Amino acid sequence: MNADSLFTRAETIFLETVAIAPGPERHRFLEHACQGDAALLAWVEDLLRHDGDLADEFDFAIQSVAAAMASDVLPRDEDWLGRIVGGYWIQGKLGSGGMGSVFLAERGGTQVAVKVVHPSMGAILFDRLRQEQRILARLTHPNIARLLDAGETREGVPFLVMEYVDGVPILPYCRQHACGPREACRLMIAVCEAVAYAHRCRVIHRDLKPANILVDRFGTPKLLDFGIAALLGVEPGHGGCTPKYASPELRQGQRGDASTDVYSLGILLRELLGADVDAGLGCILAKAIAPQPQARYATAEAVGRDLAAYLRDSR
Repeated sequence: MNADSLFTRAETIFLETVAIAPGPERHRFLEHACQGDAALLAWVEDLLRHDGDLADEFDFAIQSVAAAMASDVLPRDEDWLGRIVGGYWIQGKLGSGGMGSVFLAERGGTQVAVKVVHPSMGAILFDRLRQEQRILARLTHPNIARLLDAGETREGVPFLVMEYVDGVPILPYCRQHACGPREACRLMIAVCEAVAYAHRCRVIHRDLKPANILVDRFGTPKLLDFGIAALLGVEPGHGGCTPKYASPELRQGQRGDASTDVYSLGILLRELLGADVDAGLGCILAKAIAPQPQARYATAEAVGRDLAAYLRDSR
């Protein structure tokens, strides 16, 4: 078996193996699938180590930090509800994360999303929100939530005003609508186009995951949250990631590049497709989530192009 064939076979077995919970059943499946081929087994085990062990370590670290922050630092709902921020009346909380909270707000009958950082979070996160503002100001795309306004509260807390997307995260959306592989691919093609556009603007997202991609009532996906995004070749970017969707190099603390987002797109596509993956989609997945960046698709645009070709060829 040559190197290309070995890699393709290893990726196929890897995709089948990760669907089985760690334990004796996974071990038996892996030994049977590799049929005594030591090189193939070693390659698959290396992929599993990247996908699992490092993610567990980062999950533990992130949960520990989040618990410490949540104890007395994250903003409370009552701090913001009913306030006027930048001329926008805050009506309810949409969600929260490591940087702060996002609220539903309204002005002149128009609903928006307002993202704030609590004063006690410190200057580093203030700077991060300001960087997100600079990055979003570069981006105008139908599949990326638009930046509408930005400023600071009277206490000096920076905030962003974003297009409000009345939608559902892409993974629950696909489950609720019983989306098959073709519909999942169509959604992902639109996501790939948005990511490719960001890359052309020299922006890497670095946190592509279901919670950051909402699908509205028209079936249009919208990319959100550039909180840990970085500018290619300009700024070092900020740390942090979501281990389940982060590339091996990002989990290891490296800055990442466009191939980092390609890996996350592959993991997301794998989740949307579930176990119903044929050979054509399996090849696309394998190339997108290759552990070595140089073995992946060179661009998000190329991922979308191959998905579009798959839809044409499988009709």
